[in-house]
Amino acid sequence: MIKVRLIDTATGKDLHTYADPSGHPTFVTANYARLHGTFASVVGGTGVTTTVIAARGDEGITLTDLIVNISKANNASATVEVTDADGNGPILLAVVESDTGATMAIPFQGNFATWKAARVEVVAVAAEANVTVGYYRTPEENTKTFAEWDAMR
Repeated sequence: MIKVRLIDTATGKDLHTYADPSGHPTFVTANYARLHGTFASVVGGTGVTTTVIAARGDEGITLTDLIVNISKANNASATVEVTDADGNGPILLAVVESDTGATMAIPFQGNFATWKAARVEVVAVAAEANVTVGYYRTPEENTKTFAEWDAMR
């Protein structure tokens, strides 16, 4: 057994350990999304634009997961998009169905961050769309403007 402890010099507390079921400390690592991520879920009604998650003020949102389920209906569609008060933004997902429902899940792996004051919306036509977004919030000082964000893509 190797006895190693990582200690926060400010508090004197051990870092990066978790007691396993038998009570032994276990070394762990995790990314910010795993520790601080949460989710929001909505049911978007037909012909209605529904906000799934919106930034508070000028903060940003980093998406970790997207789960979409569209009820069965002929010629139904659902669009999941990132937008802001100025109408900027890309469509994340557009689903058109003819005779069956659609379900999909996307585990983002590329730090899919939005720009300042953005929101995620769903627009459903002729069907209900259940949308769940996994995310964490980023502070304003670490979030790009739309122009900066757009220049990166």
